[in-house]
Amino acid sequence: MGASVTVDLPDELRDAYEAANRVPLGLAVFAFLCLSALGVLCLLKPETVWQFQHLWTVRGGEPTGHYIVGTRIAGGICIVAGVFCLAAAF
Repeated sequence: MGASVTVDLPDELRDAYEAANRVPLGLAVFAFLCLSALGVLCLLKPETVWQFQHLWTVRGGEPTGHYIVGTRIAGGICIVAGVFCLAAAF
């Protein structure tokens, strides 16, 4: 079990396969910046994120402690995801 199989592809097919699986650098940088900005906002200002989410549904409410902790965790996950997007380009 676990034996690997190696298949030699023609050069043109191999080049096309590699090009199709490559992430464009510009897209990776854009994803990194967006996810990192969202992550930093979630980490530093979870109350502001709550206000954006509930702008039309709640008047004068406050987020719970669980919401703030969850939002900060989600922010950390967004930052890590942004780093992985950037690393995928290289």
